[in-house]
Amino acid sequence: MKLKESLDVSGDKAAYAEWRELHDQADIVFYLLRADRLILGDSDVEERVKCDLKHIGDWLDSRDPRPRFFIIGTHCDLDTEFGNTLADKPGDYVDKFRKLPVVAELVGHAGGAQQAKVILGSMKTVQQTEALVYQVFQQVIS
Repeated sequence: MKLKESLDVSGDKAAYAEWRELHDQADIVFYLLRADRLILGDSDVEERVKCDLKHIGDWLDSRDPRPRFFIIGTHCDLDTEFGNTLADKPGDYVDKFRKLPVVAELVGHAGGAQQAKVILGSMKTVQQTEALVYQVFQQVIS
């Protein structure tokens, strides 16, 4: 895989114009969100994702072909179920996350499950961060 450029932008709503500009030039888009807060039903995080979704959905619809879209859920280590489920059946945890209405809507706007990949993990330790990055790159190259 050849990387031309990688840019990290602010997650603040004030950066939507910058998000749009970078989206329009990107082959791959990574959208990071607080998975732990969504799983716990945090309405503030859910509303923020819905707000982002309005913009991102329109941008994705305006591109042909669409950039590859990855939803990366972070802070999963703060959910005790993550550690327990991950050891036995990591797919169960991802399936539960994907069934959240706001995540299902996000995946739908991104072109469905074939287009939008969902990756969950933690960045609490170096090892967990490396595992998350490994998952992302596994999905990118597949």
